[in-house]
Amino acid sequence: MLQSRMNKTTIGMIVAIATAFAFAFYPSATRAVYTDGGNAVFIILFTCFWRAFSLLGFCAFKGKLLYENKTDLKYALTNGFFQTISIIGILGSMAYLPGSIVIIIIFSHTLMLYFLLVYKGKEVLDKFSILSVMLALLGLGLVINVFQDFEGLNIIGIAMAFTAALATTSRLYIYGKLTESREPAIIGAEAFLLTFIFCGALLFYDSPIPPQTLHGWLWATLSALSLSIGSFGMFYGISLLGSFRFSFLSKLEPIFATIIAAILINEILTVQQYIGIGIVIASLAFYQIQKQPKN
Repeated sequence: MLQSRMNKTTIGMIVAIATAFAFAFYPSATRAVYTDGGNAVFIILFTCFWRAFSLLGFCAFKGKLLYENKTDLKYALTNGFFQTISIIGILGSMAYLPGSIVIIIIFSHTLMLYFLLVYKGKEVLDKFSILSVMLALLGLGLVINVFQDFEGLNIIGIAMAFTAALATTSRLYIYGKLTESREPAIIGAEAFLLTFIFCGALLFYDSPIPPQTLHGWLWATLSALSLSIGSFGMFYGISLLGSFRFSFLSKLEPIFATIIAAILINEILTVQQYIGIGIVIASLAFYQIQKQPKN
């Protein structure tokens, strides 16, 4: 029994790390789409379409049915709503705040999720867990140079970013509950199909503008591929690790994104960024060691 649980955790950690790596390609690819003339409405609808229909295609191949009862539909509507709020909150906050500030606020969802799970009786209040998360956020701040961007913060942007973080907390908590008894891909397909529909409301705000060249379309395809693969990993990773541990390991995503961006534009990372990477990895290792089953 103990060996089986350890194997499940090990596989889950591998899936979570691979998921963070897959998601890390999205920021650089998206910026390239914007540079080529594409806009945010296009990239949101394009990537949501592929996230939804890759999961739907997988479910169809496996012969899995969606929305089999009213409860499934209710959870799908809730998850789709929170996913949409996350997307719009992140997009909106970046219009008012530096990207580094938005990232730090969004990734505070791990701490929010931990306290929610403690409140629900799913986690035990533990100073080591809190310290690990706080250290990871500190390291992440060093990696993305957040401490140079605190001047002139906009209250609207902060409110939108925290709304997105709260929405992320809510959907991760629900995903964690649902994956205990349901197929992860079905949960994802149900949620992202409705997310795609909800995001269609953005058409009333602005028209989607695609990239202007084949090169831009290739970057858009990479964005969609990154998010689609990452979506599969997210749902299966949560089913293996639980929502909190998966959320904690997702702190690797901005690190991978920073390294990938540096490689693509031949940028040299600073000593501060290397220190930040070390702190994040050390905090993750510290948490895993503390949570090892005692003999």
